[in-house]
Amino acid sequence: MFKKNPLCMTYSEAKLRGTLDFYVNKLGWGHSYLVSYPHLLGLSLKKRIIVRDSVIQFLLSKGLIQKGAYFPTVFLLLLTEENFLNKYVNCYEDANELQKLYRQKR
Repeated sequence: MFKKNPLCMTYSEAKLRGTLDFYVNKLGWGHSYLVSYPHLLGLSLKKRIIVRDSVIQFLLSKGLIQKGAYFPTVFLLLLTEENFLNKYVNCYEDANELQKLYRQKR
């Protein structure tokens, strides 16, 4: 993991504990996800991870996406905010409710 993302060494212990706890205990991801996507550790838990997870959980609860579509890539930098909104928020009939949820969490 440190080989792929050497900046992991600069993150505070509190940040690492918080993000690891969220990914492993809340999302139920194995450590293999984090080894494959070590950049996930550097993302903001409050500004990106929790916000996007709330939208994904809403979509899963409504049956609008399948659980297999829920990949760590939803959180990565490659998926900009604009692209995330277009792909997971604005394209559904429940877009108003999703936008409201997104804004509340943001």
